[in-house]
Amino acid sequence: MPTQVGIGFSQQTNTPLATQEALQEALKQLNDNQPSFAMIFNTAHYAPQEILKITQKIIPNTCLIGCSTAGIILPDWVADRGIGIFALSTDELKIETGYVTHLPMQNMLSAGTTFGNNIAPRFGLQQRKLFLFLMDGLLHDTEGLCQGLKHQLGNILPIIGAKSCDSFRFQESWQYDQDEVFSQGAVGALFNGYSKTALSCKHGWRPLGKPRNIDEMEGRVLKSIDGQPALNLYKEFFPEDFASLKDSGLNQLKIRYPLGIKIPGKNNGYLLRNITHALDDGSLVCQDNLIAKAPVHIMIGNMDACLEAAEEAAQDIKEQLSGQKPKFILIMDSLLRYKILGRSAYQEIRMIKNILGIDVPIFGMYANGEISSTQVKEHLTKTFLQNGSIAIAAIA
Repeated sequence: MPTQVGIGFSQQTNTPLATQEALQEALKQLNDNQPSFAMIFNTAHYAPQEILKITQKIIPNTCLIGCSTAGIILPDWVADRGIGIFALSTDELKIETGYVTHLPMQNMLSAGTTFGNNIAPRFGLQQRKLFLFLMDGLLHDTEGLCQGLKHQLGNILPIIGAKSCDSFRFQESWQYDQDEVFSQGAVGALFNGYSKTALSCKHGWRPLGKPRNIDEMEGRVLKSIDGQPALNLYKEFFPEDFASLKDSGLNQLKIRYPLGIKIPGKNNGYLLRNITHALDDGSLVCQDNLIAKAPVHIMIGNMDACLEAAEEAAQDIKEQLSGQKPKFILIMDSLLRYKILGRSAYQEIRMIKNILGIDVPIFGMYANGEISSTQVKEHLTKTFLQNGSIAIAAIA
């Protein structure tokens, strides 16, 4: 059976009705074939337990993962409220799923190894094409988790992922595996077969001023830059606005001017780190972990830079596929980009479709952090967590 994709969506306010409507739409596109794999994204307006209860009744033998999100990327628009379902019916791809819970109570490297074991791969390295995973948006040591995963699943395996969220509340998010709902965990799907896979992640932010150096840090707390409290860097560039970094919510300074940390071994490559808040001692608390002793900049981004990055990522995918048309495209996009683009968010998706195929099925979410493998040296890849990027995966 050739690969068939169904994408359903509903904005009904009643959770069971919305779930049923989205599923019916997805199954109709599959010509009523039962899917072998499904993925659910929903905004915080819906009850996850009710979503999965209905889903298990309608597609009981389907491998299923999902999570909560702030926005759903669909083939024809972007929705900030609703339930979206991606359903796949295929004999060309074999998909295995698994999960890990209670991550704050574990060493993340060990948890990643357990996570990889839970996927229980039956296929050789040559057949493993892509690992997709979704993790709690309030967790931080993603690098350790990815290292453990790669140890079990293969160091060259492309990885794409996202951190779940709760529609800008930043309080609690949810992950799903089959009929299980939990937080502080991760779920994943391993795609196996002989299809061709492409992966690209871009952000478009550019550095301001000369590079500075991280002197002192602990996890995601940046204490000192060039011998000065980290907050002084923002005070230098934004003397009238830097105090707004002490606020706990998102504001324009945080959205448009994250930190950029130089990626070792990657020319012109920067990890973006959003500032969540500043401490009284001048330390900056970042959304995710930092790189010790690395060069650091304030970065600048705008709408045009976001759209250019999406176009670059799509062109990169096209080159990797060598002209083959994707069977489907998965997108993990950033909350920062969503805030900057606003009503123009769909322009990113339209650009991608124009480059990779106007009729190619597209499904994705807006995340609290985007996870993607990237090449740092010849034949050497590393998996990074970004803030502010768009990560695209395609299987042809």
